[in-house]
Amino acid sequence: MKTFFFVLLLSLFMVSVAFGQSHYTVEKSSSKINWWGYKLFKTKATNHHGTMKFDKGQLLLDDKNQLKGASFTANVNTLECEDLKGDAKQKNNLEKHLKSADFFDTKKFPIAIFVLKHIAASGNKRLPLKLTGDLTIKAITKQIFFKAKNKLKGELLYFESEKFTINRKNFKIEYEATYKDIIIKNDVDLKIKIIAKK
Repeated sequence: MKTFFFVLLLSLFMVSVAFGQSHYTVEKSSSKINWWGYKLFKTKATNHHGTMKFDKGQLLLDDKNQLKGASFTANVNTLECEDLKGDAKQKNNLEKHLKSADFFDTKKFPIAIFVLKHIAASGNKRLPLKLTGDLTIKAITKQIFFKAKNKLKGELLYFESEKFTINRKNFKIEYEATYKDIIIKNDVDLKIKIIAKK
């Protein structure tokens, strides 16, 4: 999978050179993915939320500074549960569980990949881009859609998505054959925030 991503980045770079596009590299220290997971009812007492860091990534702008391409990987082993920061033991237990074979199985699948496939106007002034892309988690690839915005300030590119939903079962993020999985909602919400440098 990492070889695939390297080839993809090389292809994006070659395309950017050929068509006068500029490529921006994701700044891992200042970029993140926010996540929210829920039990049967979306209440404060029955949900958890946190962050995940990027492994690497590139975004492409054309000669008019419009977004034309993007691909990045997230390091699933960096998954952190922020709402349990006041209880170190419970926080550690939940994070270990989410990384276990019951859910993300990070020993086998340490990274998740997103590759942008299509960009259109969303009709939303705050989030003017409608992005279509392939999300790969646990070696399973599904098409996802979300609105986003990007802004160029000097050599830095700021990218932010809306809070959007994926179905965890599409990626086999679930207990294997157990009643416990029934009490967890299939919805997982994500929000992407990226700062990238030229």
